[in-house]
Order: sequence, then C-alpha cells, then structure tokens
Amino acid sequence: MVDALLGEILGEPAALPLLQYSLLKLWEARERNRVTWAAYQQVGGGRLALGRGADAVYQQLIPEDQKTAERIFLRLVRPSEGIEMTSMRVRRAELVQGGEDPSRVERVLTRLIDARLLRLTSGESSSDTQVEIAHEALIRNWPTLSNWLEDERHNLRQRQRLTERAEQWQRLGQTREDLLQGQLLEEAQRYPDLNQLERDFVQASSAAVTARLWNSEGQALAVLRGHSGDVYSAVFSPDGTRMLTASADGTARQYMVSTEDLRRAAVCRVNRELTPEEVQGFEVDLPLAFTLEQRQCPPVYSWQR
Repeated sequence: MVDALLGEILGEPAALPLLQYSLLKLWEARERNRVTWAAYQQVGGGRLALGRGADAVYQQLIPEDQKTAERIFLRLVRPSEGIEMTSMRVRRAELVQGGEDPSRVERVLTRLIDARLLRLTSGESSSDTQVEIAHEALIRNWPTLSNWLEDERHNLRQRQRLTERAEQWQRLGQTREDLLQGQLLEEAQRYPDLNQLERDFVQASSAAVTARLWNSEGQALAVLRGHSGDVYSAVFSPDGTRMLTASADGTARQYMVSTEDLRRAAVCRVNRELTPEEVQGFEVDLPLAFTLEQRQCPPVYSWQR
C-alpha cells in the first residue's frame, strides 16, 4: 500500500501536501485503528482521494454556497502556456469584496480552508493575507473543477489579459494610450470581482470614452454615459425631449433631455452623421454635436431631415 501511494504521488507538484492529505483520509477511513487496503481503495488512493474529498465537501454546501465556491476556485486559477491551468494566490480581501454577500464568502472560505482544499498565506497585515488552492493536483484530479475550468476557459483567458493590461497601465505611468476601448472595455465592465487596480483601470478607461455635451459658449451641460466605445453621432427627437447617440461599440442609446439648455445645445460631430435608417423616427431641427473628453471639437454641423 505504501508503494502504491508513493507511486501515485511522487512527481506531482507539491507532492508532500498531497501525501499529507491522502494519509489523513486513510486515517479517517481506518478500521480498528488499522489502515487497510480496503480503506485505501475506498478513499481512492493518492490522486482520487483528493477529488473525492473535494466533491464530498462541495456536495455538503447549500446551492448558494456551491456557486460561491465555484467562483472562488475559478478566481484562484489562471491560464498558463497551452491548455494548462495553474493555481495563483489572491488576497482574501479581494475575494470577499467581489460583489457577493461578504458573510457568505467568508463562510465558504472558512469551510474550504478547514477541509484543506484551500490554504492561507499570511502577509504583513491581516489585509494582506492571501488564499490559494492547497493542492495543485486538485486542478487536474477533481473532475468538477476541471469542468468549471473548461466551461470558463475563454473568460479566464480574457480576465488574465485584463489583469496584465491593468498591471502594464500602472507600470507605464497610467497613460491614456494604455486604456481599454470598444469590446475589450465592454467585456471588462461585466466582471463583478475586479481587484482595486483592475477597478481603477476600467473606470479610467470608461471615463476616457465618456461623451460630454456642450453649449455654444463651451459650457459643459451634461455627461452621456452608457457606451463603451467612441460616440460618433447624435440627434434630437422632433420635440427636443430626447437625444439618440450612436457609438463605435455598435450600440445606439436614447437620453431624455430635461432642460431648455440641453434642447438648445450645440454639439460637435466627431466622426460621421447617423444615417437616415439609424435615426428613423427622429428629426434634426437644431444645431447638434458633441465631443469626447480631451479631444478637439471639429466644426459644428446642422443635420436636417
């Protein structure tokens, strides 16, 4: 039995913690204080013991906690070269601040740590404590986790690119040229569990493509939010109460115009006019246009239907 156990575990990354886990499970399955071959087969040997133990813990969680556990495990894995996945450390505070109920996240973390599926690494302060998967072999030998990773492979790679872009943005002095645009920004805005750097990066990227509405004297009247790409055209409705904008992100958005100042706004055209098909139901009878932040305003155009 010893030879069989060592044969399964030797060569695995972090073999010693995996051996420790397997021995613990064998001891828990002992009969009359004796570890038997039947117990070895029951727990699944060296590799299967880990997956079976993880499944047992996971199945004991209520459905809401199971979803939280899935999110935690996915957050602790990153794509590497080829199709391989590797574990990574994440600050405990980042996991708790990921948009879910903090008490539920803490409850699930505690359960997974107590079950020796996750482990903590202390930092200089409690806020620097990091969490990681206790056994690298869990990524390959727990079918449930393998299925999650396969389903989320594309999203994990996109998330990894976001992390790398945010780190580059910080390293190069947070320049405007390194910000996200278009579809990349739109995807980044959907992640609920960004860390502080990623959150700052996405917010800065969003602000860089926010359109501002000005009057003819150059006074800012309103900020038009909602697009993730450059806004290139805008028109008013016939009664002057609504504005329709078109963006490079492939979307059109409608805004309510609630003041007389906005109805009389002069805005600069950035790229091109909306086509008649795009503005069907709208009629331009006021000089319009707009500009993006930190971009020069081209000449004012008036569009008529």
